[in-house]
Amino acid sequence: MLPFFFFKKSIYKCILINKNKMKKADIIKKIQSNIKKKGSFSANEIEIDGEVSSPCINEMGGLIALAEYFEKKEVTVEVYEPSSMSSDSMHSYTVKYDELDVFTLNKILVLSNKYETELS
Repeated sequence: MLPFFFFKKSIYKCILINKNKMKKADIIKKIQSNIKKKGSFSANEIEIDGEVSSPCINEMGGLIALAEYFEKKEVTVEVYEPSSMSSDSMHSYTVKYDELDVFTLNKILVLSNKYETELS
């Protein structure tokens, strides 16, 4: 069991998962399969241990980029300034799944599995 982190409003939450040695392409296929079955979704729709969490894609100085919306071919990333009083994102961009690292893809896979399971 290896830990990985979700970012939630300036608080890191460690969630332990069983990291099965899936290849990057297999992880992407599983994520896309879940989305094909149940449709695209937002990280705000999924609760893990009673909290909504978005995978952290990147930290850039005082800014943080969170994966927020998941569609079949790409992820919408929202950029926030955690010290800001506003909960609105400053900027958003899309990234294809194959541009993400395995660590981040595993976080997204956990969300997509949970989403797929909750709607069954």
